[in-house]
Amino acid sequence: MSGRTRGEKTPDGEFTITEKVRNPNGKSNGEFGSRGMTLSDTLYAIHGTNEPDSIGQDESKGCIRMGKDVEELFDLVPLETRVTIGRDLLPVLSDGDPSEPRWSLPGKAVETNPQKVYKWLN
Repeated sequence: MSGRTRGEKTPDGEFTITEKVRNPNGKSNGEFGSRGMTLSDTLYAIHGTNEPDSIGQDESKGCIRMGKDVEELFDLVPLETRVTIGRDLLPVLSDGDPSEPRWSLPGKAVETNPQKVYKWLN
């Protein structure tokens, strides 16, 4: 047991992406969505969700839950990408067409691990 409860904040700090997985297994079917990226030295991850209405709600145990944009982010970031979590760190975004993909990179076959059940803190 982690001792953590829903509604806990994602910890601030510097992390790296140490694992990327397509269709990560969890306790329930699809709870982590179609993509997941493990943050270094933690049980936290950036991952999708099978409950899109929960995004923006204070319901996770500290993981970063995303909608379908997790697939685009997954394709953009290689292993060992540095992730900084904190306040007032977001850049100003331009007014692009949100329906157009911003990037497209090929996936890698090693990004699946159907034998592993992930225990991210969700």
